[in-house]
Amino acid sequence: MEKKLDHVHKKLLNHQEITHISKKEYNPWRITLVYTIIGVLWILFSDGILGMLVQDHQVYQEMQLYKGWFYVAMTSILFYYFASLNNNRVFQLNQKIQDKNEELLATSEELIAIDDELVEKVKSLDKMNLELQKQKKYFDLLYNNSNAAIMIWRTTGEVVDLNKHYYEVLGYDESFVGENWIEYTRTSIEDFDLSTFIDRLYKKKQLINYETRMRAKDGSVRDMIWNDVLMETKNEEPLIVSFGIDVTDEHKQQQKLIEMATKDPVTGLDNRVVFDTKIEALIEEQKPYTVYYINIDYFKDLNDIHGHDYGDLFLVALSKTLKFLELSHAYRWQGDGFLIIQETVDEEKIQKMLEYILNLSNRKWELVDVEYQMTLSVGVVTSLMSQKNVSEVLKQLDIALYKAKANGRGRYEFYSQELLEEVFFRAGLEKKINNALLENAFELYYQPIFNLRERTFNACEVLLRWQDTTHKDMNIGRLIEFAEQTGQILRIDRWVIEKAFLRISAEHEIFSNLNVSINISTQTFNSSKFIPYLVEMVDLYKINTKRISFEITEHSIIKNMTKAKEVMSQLKAIGFSVSLDDFGTRYSSLNYLSMFPFDVLKIDKSYIDDILDKDKGYIIVKQLLSLTEALGIVTVAEGIEHEAQSVLLHDMGCQFGQGYHFAKPMPYSELEKQIALKE
Repeated sequence: MEKKLDHVHKKLLNHQEITHISKKEYNPWRITLVYTIIGVLWILFSDGILGMLVQDHQVYQEMQLYKGWFYVAMTSILFYYFASLNNNRVFQLNQKIQDKNEELLATSEELIAIDDELVEKVKSLDKMNLELQKQKKYFDLLYNNSNAAIMIWRTTGEVVDLNKHYYEVLGYDESFVGENWIEYTRTSIEDFDLSTFIDRLYKKKQLINYETRMRAKDGSVRDMIWNDVLMETKNEEPLIVSFGIDVTDEHKQQQKLIEMATKDPVTGLDNRVVFDTKIEALIEEQKPYTVYYINIDYFKDLNDIHGHDYGDLFLVALSKTLKFLELSHAYRWQGDGFLIIQETVDEEKIQKMLEYILNLSNRKWELVDVEYQMTLSVGVVTSLMSQKNVSEVLKQLDIALYKAKANGRGRYEFYSQELLEEVFFRAGLEKKINNALLENAFELYYQPIFNLRERTFNACEVLLRWQDTTHKDMNIGRLIEFAEQTGQILRIDRWVIEKAFLRISAEHEIFSNLNVSINISTQTFNSSKFIPYLVEMVDLYKINTKRISFEITEHSIIKNMTKAKEVMSQLKAIGFSVSLDDFGTRYSSLNYLSMFPFDVLKIDKSYIDDILDKDKGYIIVKQLLSLTEALGIVTVAEGIEHEAQSVLLHDMGCQFGQGYHFAKPMPYSELEKQIALKE
């Protein structure tokens, strides 16, 4: 466009120059002046010259005539010459003017085109200006309403501008412009070198997704992710535009998720996920370690009696004692289990750790208004057993802990190959018990209960027997204890009850005058399904419940006394009587006799063995018999092996007794014979 305008301007100047020349060259006064000069010179000098040349007057007159015609001819020729010359010049000038006019016409058209183009350009510029205004408005909207904190700054660190979100995140406003942002926002832990940063930015032109910690105006620290762009122009100082996203809350949430995934919510200890990772790393790196699996004995009692809030209080208290053990790390396993990893196999250090753990059992734990004392069982595994993975470690820990509990609790056991063999044995035994239940391989035996005064019996105790050749060395007591540990005791109790009820129903004549005592385990007694099951069996076999007594141990009632009273009341409502079996083997509290509606008290054999010495055992039994008589409770002495014991017990006031002195447990066929002999 500028070139076109320059071209038109030159054409106009050229036209003006031609017009000016034409006016100068074709002035009519020049011709007039020349003609006047010639005329004046002719008049002045022609007569004089003619007078000098012609003396004759007549000739002179004629010559004057010729002179006049000559003048006319000469002036005509001159006039023609000048007229012709002017005419040519005028023609040439007219031709030039015509050419210039045509050129001017073209120029005019060109100007019109340029004008039209200028109009279009102006419209385009107006449109572009409007678009730029819209873009500026849009940019301002994005800039100040962006979710990113935006800061524009010089390579020296001086702030040029910042947007609204920068203020919302970090608290710095317009007064921050002109300041060096590094001095204000960088935390002490951030090692930031400006020159290195600028060099990297010049090389890459932009830095993407790097994270820093920024100090806000109020002193808090924010986690930020930044993207920086270098803006360079030819004649101006380069600027840096930084876009920052605040990820502080996301980091906190992420940290919470990590803690949820790796921390136990109750104790705050690392959980199994962290434990597994640590063990796998130790195995892979072939580093020595010892793992302790700690379990709280009878922890369920604390939860059942006082509630889970108190259980959680104790778990927190115990975890604090384990958390800061020297050269070890504690983990919450599950329920009442904790794990400790100690990176050593040094026997002295292991023994020191075990002593510390077991000494915790001697402490009394104050849980708000409850005083709690417990014991801990510990399974121990060392890397000397060459585990291949964490699964093997856990398997060995389970075996060692199980052995510690089986041996009396409140102790520790190291894993060994012998323990593994024992586990295989127990697994085989558990399977055999299941098969025995399915195949009715168990058998009921009956031991008569004698009247010590009349020396006859009208009652018997139902006992379980198992004729298995592979477990001859296992007495029935150990079998029951094992079944209680595996949970199979519930099925065994049901098998005994159903078979006993079936026998009583089928042999109605014999059992119409024979009372039957049936032992039930703690698990069965505390089961919510026990009473409904009994009601179903009574209805199925149509038995006389007044002839049946259920024997329970002290351990069955100690866990939940309120529940125990409720179950006893339900048993008595159905018509059954209730016996307290093995009195004296556990807690031996006389309070039970007044607190619970027992019909029969069975004195344990451990007391009966000592009565002949008339020492402490004799005194205890004597006082116990006096108490039960006053309370109206029938007494049965267990384990009578000598006639002297029987006589003394009768003299002391004991009504009934059972033991090898009278009769051993026998199959039903033998019981029938004993009843026939009695009759």
